[in-house]
Formats: sequence, structure tokens, C-alpha cells
Amino acid sequence: MLENPEFIAAIIGVISGFGALLTAIALFIKSRAEVGSIREERKATKALRDEDSQKMHDDILKLQFQENQNRDNIGLLFQQMADNNKQIAIMNQQLSSVLVKMDNVIDTLKELKEDMKHG
Repeated sequence: MLENPEFIAAIIGVISGFGALLTAIALFIKSRAEVGSIREERKATKALRDEDSQKMHDDILKLQFQENQNRDNIGLLFQQMADNNKQIAIMNQQLSSVLVKMDNVIDTLKELKEDMKHG
């Protein structure tokens, strides 16, 4: 049997076929490992992207809240300024009235002083 060249060729064919099968199995296992590695990398990338996206979303909400709060604060400041301007206008009117009355009192005192000199 070992002397039969066809038998030896058949054994060599089987062995090389078995080697090819082992090579194919090794390549399959390697490709599956690479696919698994790529999937893990994609999962990690997705998690990082989702975390960044959530942080950006939270930051945007925070900025929108701060913008609304600043807008409200500016509105209150304008209202306070308008109220202060009204109060200042009222005080100016009252001061003018007091100054007129003071002028009248001074004039009356001058008249009394003149009357006391002449009288």
C-alpha cells in the first residue's frame, strides 16, 4: 500500500486538504475575533458619543435656563429703573414746591424785617 503512488498521492491530498481546512478554520476564528473586536470598539465609541451628546444636551439646557433667568433679571432691572425714575420725578416736583415755599418764607421774612425797621 505504501508503495502505491496513487495511495501516497491520496494521503498527501487528504493531508493537504486537512491543512487547508485547518487554515480555513484558523482564518474563520481570526475573522470572528476581529469582528468581535470591531463590535466592542463600536460599542465603546457609541457609549462615548452618547455620553458626549448627553453632556452637550445638558449644557444646552443649562444655558437656556441661564438665558431665561438673565432675561428675567434684566426685565426686573428695567422695571426697577423705571420705578426709580418715577420716584426721582416725584421728589423733584416736591423739591421744587419746597423751594418755592422757602422763597415765599424768605420774602415774607424780608418784608417783616422791613416793616419792623419802619414801624
